[in-house]
Amino acid sequence: MGTHLYYNLDLELTDNVYRTVSNYGGTSYRVYNFFSDEAQVVTRNKVGPVTTNGGFRAFEFNSCDGTPTKKGLIANNLAVAGGTGSTSTNYGLFFNNCGFQEVVHNSLVVAGTSSGNRAMYINSGGGLEVFNNNMVNFGAGTGFYLNSAFAIVAGDNNNIYAPNGDVGFVTAAQSRAC
Repeated sequence: MGTHLYYNLDLELTDNVYRTVSNYGGTSYRVYNFFSDEAQVVTRNKVGPVTTNGGFRAFEFNSCDGTPTKKGLIANNLAVAGGTGSTSTNYGLFFNNCGFQEVVHNSLVVAGTSSGNRAMYINSGGGLEVFNNNMVNFGAGTGFYLNSAFAIVAGDNNNIYAPNGDVGFVTAAQSRAC
C-alpha cells in the first residue's frame, strides 16, 4: 500500500522511504494525494525499488491546486518503479488536473515492457513549473508525457532518457523548452 492522502490544506510530506515487492495484480500506489490544496510540500521522499504484478505509480497527485502566491512544491524525490520483467504500466510522477505546483529536482526511473510506462506524466491542469528533473524510462514507453500543452507555464533543464521508447510526447505544439 502506501500513503493515501485526501482533502488536505498546506500538506507536508517529507523524508519518507517506501519499499515494496508485491504480488498484487491491480494498480498500486506509494504516495497517492487527492485534493491537497495551497502550499503542499512533498520533498525528499524515496520510493523503490518497487516491483509488482500490477501497474505501479510511485507518486500520484490528483486535483492538487496551489495558488499563484501559495504554490505546491514537489522536490528532491526519488522514484524507482518496475523492472526488466514488468509487463504492467509504471509511473514515477503522475499528475492529473493539478495547478500551481513547482516540480523540481526529482529523479524518476521506470522500467518494464509496457508501452504505457512514463517517468513523468502530466494530464490537464495549469500553472505547473517543471525544472531540473531527471526522467529515465529504461523500458518501453515515454520519458516525459504531457497530455495538455497548457498545463506547464515554465520548464527547463530537465534530463530525459528513454533508450527503448520515446523521449517525450506532447499533444500539441509546445513553445516552452522542457
